[in-house]
Amino acid sequence: NYVLRADKSAQGIRSFPYSTNMEISPYTYGDIISSSNTPHPVGAIWTAMLWDLYWTLADEYGFDEDLFEGNGGNNLAVTLAIEGMKLTSCSPGYTDARDGVLAADQLLYDGANQCLIWKAFARRGLGYNANQGNSNSRTDGAQGFNLPPNVINTIEKFLNN
Repeated sequence: NYVLRADKSAQGIRSFPYSTNMEISPYTYGDIISSSNTPHPVGAIWTAMLWDLYWTLADEYGFDEDLFEGNGGNNLAVTLAIEGMKLTSCSPGYTDARDGVLAADQLLYDGANQCLIWKAFARRGLGYNANQGNSNSRTDGAQGFNLPPNVINTIEKFLNN
């Protein structure tokens, strides 16, 4: 809305508002193929994934009002996104960027959040079996909603105890 100088309640430049509710913000990785040539749809799909990750971690670890030095899940999500960008390859695609976030968690937190990160990304089609194809093309990838086998095993062990 800032770009349009519109009221907070206006639609803004995004097709859907940020929400973890798939009925309000239905974006998945597969939508990148049909998105227009403008950069906003591609960014909106990525930020929908990061929004889910943000709230997944905030739900797990709490929300800290101190945005700069807090210790909540919201702070963790921002740290992982920023550090993940530093660990992402040049000219990245979506799976490269996802893998950067996973690598940041591995490096900074000994992989303590791998299951949560995978679940957040898989929910939006950037799961273990997603394929980005050529990172310079938006039309040759495929979404996937699967979790990696080690995450599935961890979840099953947790549920059985």
